[in-house]
Amino acid sequence: MITLLFPLDEALVLAEHALAAPDHVRSLTREEEGLPAVPALLWVKDDGTYLMSNGIPGLPADPTRPDAGHRIVYADGWGSGTRQELGHTDEIGGDDFVEHLELTQRFSDRLLIDLLRAAARQRRPWLALVLDDLDTFRYAFPTSDGQDPVVNRGSAANTSPRPPVNHRNVGGRR
Repeated sequence: MITLLFPLDEALVLAEHALAAPDHVRSLTREEEGLPAVPALLWVKDDGTYLMSNGIPGLPADPTRPDAGHRIVYADGWGSGTRQELGHTDEIGGDDFVEHLELTQRFSDRLLIDLLRAAARQRRPWLALVLDDLDTFRYAFPTSDGQDPVVNRGSAANTSPRPPVNHRNVGGRR
C-alpha cells in the first residue's frame, strides 16, 4: 500500500476550475461508452505524479505567461524527477497513465466535490489517494497530525470500516 498526499487547498483550486469550465477532456472509458465528459481531476503519472484539471480551456500555470503550460499539483515527495522510483512501486507501476477522478462520482449521499469542499472547511491539509494495489485506490483526508484519515465514506451514517474502492482503468481494464 502507498499513500499519495496532495495539498488539499491546491487540489480544490483545480477541482473548482474543472467544475466552472465550459468544456472538459473526456476519459477514454466515457468515450468508448458514448458518454459525455464530466468535470474531473486528472491524476497523471509520468515524470512524477500529479493532479490537474480536465477543464477546457486549461488552468494556466502562470496567467502572465501563456507558454508556461497548465497548473499541476504534485504529490508530496513525488515531483519531477521521480519517474524511475515511481515505476518501481507495485501500486503505481512503470507505465505512464492518466486517471479521471470524476468530481460528480457519488459516495453514499455525497459527491467527490462535496467531500473535497467539506474536508477543506474542516481545514484538512491533504487529499490522499490510498493505493491498495495496481488496480484500486481510496480517497482520504488526513489530519495535519497524521491521525487516522477521514475517508470516502460519504456520510456519518455510513460507518463501514473500509470505504468504497475505486477501480483504475489500467490498460483498458475496468
